[in-house]
Amino acid sequence: MDIAEYISHLAEERTFRPNTLLNWRVAARNFMRAVGRMEISDIDRQTVRRWVEALRGQPITANTANAYMRQMRSIYNKAVEEYSLERPNPFRHAMISPEETVKRALGELQMQQLRTMDLTRRERHARDVFMLTVMLRGISPCDLWALRARDIRGDSLTYRRAKTGRLIQMRLEPEAISLLTRLGFADGTARNFRNECHSVNDQLRKIGRKMGLPFGLSLYCARHTWATAAQRAGVPLSMISQSMGHADQKTTQIYLAGLETPVMDRWGREIIDTLFGTG
Repeated sequence: MDIAEYISHLAEERTFRPNTLLNWRVAARNFMRAVGRMEISDIDRQTVRRWVEALRGQPITANTANAYMRQMRSIYNKAVEEYSLERPNPFRHAMISPEETVKRALGELQMQQLRTMDLTRRERHARDVFMLTVMLRGISPCDLWALRARDIRGDSLTYRRAKTGRLIQMRLEPEAISLLTRLGFADGTARNFRNECHSVNDQLRKIGRKMGLPFGLSLYCARHTWATAAQRAGVPLSMISQSMGHADQKTTQIYLAGLETPVMDRWGREIIDTLFGTG
């Protein structure tokens, strides 16, 4: 059974989140483009070394290459468990060191600049989606576009993260409710995630160039902006590590489970007042 067939087998035999299967397939395609299709049991250290060299020559970041390696190692480990493969794990010592993530958060002055800029209609729409993402505590784009009317009850938002399956609950501030309604997220009319998100990020990059930012502005930056503001407001690192993709998820989950929603709601209002100058 080759790698693509094995992923299909996993999809049929077990319950995995769609994002997990998508990540596996993307990594597997990259692997097979470099070394060709092969039985998963035939993968050896020499094959993995060939892939590592190919990854280093691709126009991708070290962090992306590292993520591909982790996904392929995960697939292989599942095959080892299921078929009791006896050869040494070829992915064990084959990793590409990740790079430190470039800071992509907007400060208070930059947020004020963004709020008051003279923008085109499409740019204003993208700016508003960016602002809403910050107000919703750095909600991921796929979760934002997946919101439905039933997720909003008065001034409360409840949804389940696509990436982790974790239930998120928060109080909605009036500014967030207004944007959710106006942008179509409150009634679920914002549907085409891939096309709309791509368009929003394209417009944000244009805005970022107008602002003279040293990085490409995107909805990803909105997540960084919220996390940085939260840290400066004194929110414990355990509360923000999940939105920033920190590795120590077990500790994060322990602390998140122990803090009540009203505690985070109090910080949520403070962060919005700081970033949007409403305090």
